[in-house]
Amino acid sequence: MLNKIILWTIFIAPWFSLFFLKKEHIKYYMPAGIFATLLMLIYNVFAFNHKHWELQVTILPA
Repeated sequence: MLNKIILWTIFIAPWFSLFFLKKEHIKYYMPAGIFATLLMLIYNVFAFNHKHWELQVTILPA
């Protein structure tokens, strides 16, 4: 249960930094953030379709 709380905190805490930024800074950096998100989305779709993360060899012995 503690692990879930820590993971949710790590996920949500950075969003609170938006309250401390000026509106101009948010407008300035938002296009770069959206572009980076779009690139990662395209990469992840491509990698999933080509089984980029499928492990063929296990690290631990059976």
